[in-house]
Amino acid sequence: SATAHSDEAAMSGAPALVSTLGDDLASIGWDGEAWTYSVTQQNPDDAAVDATIARFDTVAQAVGVTEAQRKIAARLQRSLARGQPSRIWVRARAGKLDPILTLSWDLVEWLPIQHMMSGFYPTIDTTTKIGRLARAVGIEHCTAELVLGPVDPPGMRILVQLDPGGTFAPT
Repeated sequence: SATAHSDEAAMSGAPALVSTLGDDLASIGWDGEAWTYSVTQQNPDDAAVDATIARFDTVAQAVGVTEAQRKIAARLQRSLARGQPSRIWVRARAGKLDPILTLSWDLVEWLPIQHMMSGFYPTIDTTTKIGRLARAVGIEHCTAELVLGPVDPPGMRILVQLDPGGTFAPT
C-alpha cells in the first residue's frame, strides 16, 4: 500500500537494505510513485566514518553503483564528514530500491565542490562558474549531494540557503 500513517508504518514496507543504513531516519517521503528514505549518519570520529562508509557501500554495491563511484564516495565521506552528520538517501518503489544512492553533506566549502565538479565534469568550466555562484549568493558553505548510480560519472547537486534577513540563522 502507498499509504503509511507513520514513519514506522512506512519503514515496515521498506526494502531490507534500507535498514542496513541505520535507524536514524531523518525523513521519509512518498511522491506518488516511490518512497524516499533519508537516514542520518553520525560521524564523530574515524571509526564512525568507517562504519558509515561500510553501510553505504553495502547498499551501493547491491543496487549496482559502479566501483569507481563507491571509491570516490568513501574518500569524500572521509573528507567532508569532518565530525559532522551526513545523510544517505535511497528511493524505493514496489518493494525494490532504485539503482541510485545519494550522499549528502552540509557545511561544505566551495573549493571541494570545485574540485569534485572539475574532476567529474572536466569539459565544463566549473571553477569559474562555481566561483561566480559563491560570490553571487554571498555564502561560504552549501550542502553537497553526490548521486551515485550505475553510470559514471556520478551526479551532483548543490543546495544553498538564501537567507538575507537571518531568519534561519541558528540561535
